[in-house]
Amino acid sequence: MPGLRNAFSLQIRCFAVLITSALVITGSVSEAEAGVPCAATSGREMKIGGTACSSADALFSWHGNRGTIDIYVTVRDCASQPVGGSDVQLGFVVAGDPTDEFAASAEMRINVDSELNGTTDAAGVALFEVLVGGCGQVQIDWTATADGVELGTDSQSYCVRAFDMNGSGEVNFYDTFLCLPQYFTGVGWAADFSCVAPINFFDLFHYLPDLNSAAKAEVSMAATPAILGECAP
Repeated sequence: MPGLRNAFSLQIRCFAVLITSALVITGSVSEAEAGVPCAATSGREMKIGGTACSSADALFSWHGNRGTIDIYVTVRDCASQPVGGSDVQLGFVVAGDPTDEFAASAEMRINVDSELNGTTDAAGVALFEVLVGGCGQVQIDWTATADGVELGTDSQSYCVRAFDMNGSGEVNFYDTFLCLPQYFTGVGWAADFSCVAPINFFDLFHYLPDLNSAAKAEVSMAATPAILGECAP
């Protein structure tokens, strides 16, 4: 039955052509996506750098030599391969709730002017550091974008202290006016810079270098006032 054999052979050849075409098309799509950031396989992490204490997540100086908030963005393509040299942008929305110890005379802020920009290394990782001013709770909402591709949005809250106690963006005598009452009484949360109660000269020794150098944030963004909860015990 030569006719039947020829028809069957033709079907096999057509099927083979379809399979080959599919492989070629799939290969070309993967090739096009190589090196393109992919939200599904990329990663984001925010964590405290530096030493925390039992009553606060971190202590901040505008000099950057105390605590930091470290943000790691790992950019990968859809094949989970790292994308080096990717332009990463972080956008921020910040809310703050200063400690009730200061009544209405303080605010919270971060040393960011709405966004940060960086570039991934060969492993596809970009690291950003954020500093905080003010004493109380701060909530940071941030969105990561790589080469124009949105990777996702995250949110984190921290209870923090800073030598810039009133969150003005600079350490000066206004902060000292907030610090001294707690120093004289030995009671308080915000001025416990040594993380060891009661408040005493050791706490002042931590504070005075930033006061003497008028430590300040080169750029900063004030947090939107919000009720996040009291950090002080």
